[in-house]
Amino acid sequence: LNCSPMKFDFDLIHVDGDHSFAGCDFDLQLVLRLGFRHLLVDDYTRIPEVRLACDRFRQIHQDQLTSIVIDDGHNGCILFTSNCCMRQAPAQDRHRL
Repeated sequence: LNCSPMKFDFDLIHVDGDHSFAGCDFDLQLVLRLGFRHLLVDDYTRIPEVRLACDRFRQIHQDQLTSIVIDDGHNGCILFTSNCCMRQAPAQDRHRL
């Protein structure tokens, strides 16, 4: 991840596309090039290939990302947040990220 000060082209990117491992992995690599504060990937709990791609992404970038799984009882999703934006936000504003 690029952690240059305030170098985020997008506040939120929502990925809900190709549900294959290769397709999801490609989407995640594209997102890295775009830059983001938050990345929401749909179908994390429903589609094993999406989960595998996201888990690999999380493992590779574990020092630069935090994540939370949102299980809505249907498709579920995972929300990644760039640690870069957490370091840059004043403490009193972190709840708004």
